[in-house]
Amino acid sequence: MRIFLLVCTFIIQSNASVSQGKLIYAKECLSCHINGKYFASTKKAKEWKHLFIKKDNKDKLANLHLNIEEAKESWSYFNSQDYSHQKKHLKNLLQKYSSDRGKHNSCY
Repeated sequence: MRIFLLVCTFIIQSNASVSQGKLIYAKECLSCHINGKYFASTKKAKEWKHLFIKKDNKDKLANLHLNIEEAKESWSYFNSQDYSHQKKHLKNLLQKYSSDRGKHNSCY
């Protein structure tokens, strides 16, 4: 029984959470991407998924930010372990509120 509870806890914690993604977005992204409510709807779910594919040790979203001088404020975040652990939540949030997924009540 203990093993079952342990496995269930691990599965629940390893799943990406939209609500967790909203908190991360508000903390890390909202200062630059002011229109957070509509930000996710600027791309389709497949496009968001594509931005989270790893390329050269970083995913495309991180590389995009790390290669733009205007995004210098976010460089420490995209190079951190926090981003590595939190990106699944961001991906889930952005895909859920993407342009091809319906209504976009709140995204931040």
